[in-house]
Amino acid sequence: MLFVEQLLSNLIYLLFPILCYFFYIIYSKDLNKKENNIVLDAALFLSLYLTMKYAGHMTNIKPIILFNIPLLIAYLKNKKITAFIISILIVLYYHNKLDFNIYLIGIEYLTYFLLYFYVNKKKLTNYYLLHTFIIIKSFIFSFQSFYSFNIGFNDINIIIQIFIIMVLFYIISYFILIGLKKTEELTSLHISIKKLEKEKELQKSLFMITHEIKNPIAVCKGYLDMFDVNNKEHARKYIPIIKQEIERTLTIMDDFSSFTKMKIEKNILDINLLLEDVLNSLESLLKSNNIKTDFNITDEEIYIEGDYNRLKQVFINVLKNAIESIPYNKLGFIKLRTKNNKNKITIYIEDNGMGMDEETLNRIGQLFYTTKDRGTGLGISLSKEILNKHNASIKYKSKKNIGTTVIINIPYHNKKT
Repeated sequence: MLFVEQLLSNLIYLLFPILCYFFYIIYSKDLNKKENNIVLDAALFLSLYLTMKYAGHMTNIKPIILFNIPLLIAYLKNKKITAFIISILIVLYYHNKLDFNIYLIGIEYLTYFLLYFYVNKKKLTNYYLLHTFIIIKSFIFSFQSFYSFNIGFNDINIIIQIFIIMVLFYIISYFILIGLKKTEELTSLHISIKKLEKEKELQKSLFMITHEIKNPIAVCKGYLDMFDVNNKEHARKYIPIIKQEIERTLTIMDDFSSFTKMKIEKNILDINLLLEDVLNSLESLLKSNNIKTDFNITDEEIYIEGDYNRLKQVFINVLKNAIESIPYNKLGFIKLRTKNNKNKITIYIEDNGMGMDEETLNRIGQLFYTTKDRGTGLGISLSKEILNKHNASIKYKSKKNIGTTVIINIPYHNKKT
């Protein structure tokens, strides 16, 4: 019973830090190679310390053999310095606590060190290192038990204990090796997932840049197509609009250079003036698509707190989607009206385009979901993100083959100026 009790105690001291390491690898979200190595070193030294400290009070030395497992793990993980330090600590422990000959013990652990270099040089597997290590340890430990402690071959109980401890040594080492292999695979998986997430973010950013830059470029192209260099009225009217769209393009590009840190610079602005600016920007696009309009924007000053260029980006995106939803063979119609509520202004944008069925309506705004042949599915999600930063909201109502109504609610500024 004493042997079993000491054996179980050693197993607890030995395995607890190593199990903590395994759990850390499994549940840690921010893994990197350096951090992984530090935690493993800490687990090995703690395992060795606990086993040595509490094994020192035991009368049966056979369970103490288990604290060679941290040394074996260090070799299996190619941690030469850690293995060298652990070897020295074990040699000193055997000499000071158990009065083993320091030269013989030193030769034993030097043999393990040379075995490690031989396995690496020949590029042999970890299983070869594991099996050879245990064979050498079993032979030396059996020799120490029978000759150094005067154990006879007739002591069946002692022989059984030695056999049990060596089998247990092998089983624990084998399963720890499997565990280390799985943690390496898990670490590799986490690294691969991180790379995929970075690639996905990059792809997402590129898609969004392409989608959003197309809008102001399309506006500029429309006005340049209509532009007559000999017409001073065209120069007076179109050049400022083209300049604004180019500035908006540069703003978009600046934002996507640090996509995850979208900047919103809020100022007090008149929402009706912003809507008029948006409609002027889209005038050529509406005409080229033969779309009739009914824009009911009052002259009343209605102030909100927001980012002018960002909100303009949202409205241009919504109106451009409305234009693109109308088939070329259909007489297009887009209606815009505003309504003043208690604490907010509501903007309604209605079209008679293709509309959406219930499934499409439920998925609208999901990243990369689009019904367009060349769409990216990012314009609406970006618009929602901008509106969220303004404590505003966007809602879609639609019927297939009838049309769509977009409802945008933006809170008033607290004080009118």
